[in-house]
Amino acid sequence: MTLREIVSRLRKDPADAWYYVQGNIRLFIYRRRPWLIRRHIREQFEYRKTAANECYTGGACKCCGCETPGVFFADKGCAIAKKVQCSHFGKPCYPKMMGRRAWSIYKKFI
Repeated sequence: MTLREIVSRLRKDPADAWYYVQGNIRLFIYRRRPWLIRRHIREQFEYRKTAANECYTGGACKCCGCETPGVFFADKGCAIAKKVQCSHFGKPCYPKMMGRRAWSIYKKFI
């Protein structure tokens, strides 16, 4: 992806800049000191990687273009609902990042 494409995408949705930074910082920490990432965040990361395995290729999400696996650590959910070109995939792969209690309830039903 070129710099021009990145800037264009960030102008459309500035929150993506925050999610990019957040996801990549968490990924950096996870790869070096995984115990510093809270358990429910790590579990959701692993769940998201599995749930979205059909929605990304070549290191980027087919819907939003965010780099994987960094996007799986960001608080945002799957961007399928916001993107017209992704409507053929059906429902979102994963919800937004949940807190500890919400995650413990959610994972009982997946």
